Amino acid sequence: MIKVAQEMQRTGMDIPLLIRGATTSKAHTAAKIAPAYQNRATVYVSDASRAIGVAAKLLADDRAYEKYASEVADEYAMIKHRVETRREKRAFLSLESARANPQICNRSEYIPPAPNKPEIQTIEPKLEELIP
Repeated sequence: MIKVAQEMQRTGMDIPLLIRGATTSKAHTAAKIAPAYQNRATVYVSDASRAIGVAAKLLADDRAYEKYASEVADEYAMIKHRVETRREKRAFLSLESARANPQICNRSEYIPPAPNKPEIQTIEPKLEELIP
């Protein structure tokens, strides 16, 4: 989606961008996608039932659109700041440090633990047991 947003920006598109999908989130939209597309509002929609309301706000008259877009931009700025602050707190090793301290794992000597009950087990609960 970042590439799509960048391409929309590059070509000068002037339409709102709605984001939805299994691999996106409001935090990802705020921190990565929205900064790549500044021509119009970029809005994450959590599920399809909310898309109609969001689309209506984005297609409203200019004053209502600007108000909604401003609210979204303010919220996303706060989310982006929170994401970046969290990212800064992570301490990563340099590549040289990681290579100097490799994890030693001899898989040829590893013996996985045996299961407690190695046979096939069939569980057949009664419906009354499943319904509280």
